[in-house]
Amino acid sequence: MSTLFVTPFVPALTLTATFSAAAKLAFYLTGTTTLATVYDEDGDAIDQSANVHGVVGVEADAFGRFPNIFMGDDMIYRVILRTAIGVVIGDVDPILPANGFSQTPAGDD
Repeated sequence: MSTLFVTPFVPALTLTATFSAAAKLAFYLTGTTTLATVYDEDGDAIDQSANVHGVVGVEADAFGRFPNIFMGDDMIYRVILRTAIGVVIGDVDPILPANGFSQTPAGDD
């Protein structure tokens, strides 16, 4: 079972309140900088590999919107939002799949 991640950063904005195109949400094991696995709608692991600037994570579109991201129910996550060039915009730790920053999709039992 997996849980849909609902980002506290909607949409991804820069510190000057403009859309952060190509921002990255990186998912780590809580309290670490060890990347944690997250999944797409098909249950496949999402590639969080680095961009040309060395920034890892799931990439936002031009308007700072992220695709649907699902978290494993057996993990506690840390999520860091960075600009495309690596400036940290936000860091939330811990993220629990059952807390207010996530929701279980309807019919996912």
